[in-house]
Amino acid sequence: MAQMIPAAEWLQDVIHPEELNSWDPRIGPCCTPDRFKLHLAGTPRDDWNSSASRVFTDHFLATYPHLYQDTWEVRQMVLNKSQAYIKSLIKLYRRQFVGGDVLLQNKISQRRRERKTTVSYFRPAATNWN
Repeated sequence: MAQMIPAAEWLQDVIHPEELNSWDPRIGPCCTPDRFKLHLAGTPRDDWNSSASRVFTDHFLATYPHLYQDTWEVRQMVLNKSQAYIKSLIKLYRRQFVGGDVLLQNKISQRRRERKTTVSYFRPAATNWN
C-alpha cells in the first residue's frame, strides 16, 4: 500500500536566493521543463512564477498538440489555469508555517463567508391583508 507523503516533505521552495537574484527575466525563462521550479515563497504572479507559467504552457501545448491547438485563447486558458494552481500551491506552502490557532480561525471565517454566500434573500409576495 502506497504511503501519503506529508506536505512538508514535497512542498518546499527549492529556489535559492542567489538563483532568484541572478536570474534576469529579459534574458530568458527562469527554468526549463526538465528543471521546472516554482518560487513558493513568492507570489503567484511575480516574475519567476509568471515565467514558470509560460514555460509550463509552452511545454503543455507542445506535448499535447493533438488535443489542444496553439491559439491565443487556448494559450491564455492554460496560462490562467497554471497560475491558479501555483496560487493554491503557494497557499498550501504558507499554511505549513502558521500555528494551529490561526488555521482554526481561518477555517471558521472561511466557513462563515461560505454560509453567507449561499444564503439567499427571500422576499414574500405582496399580500392583501385587508
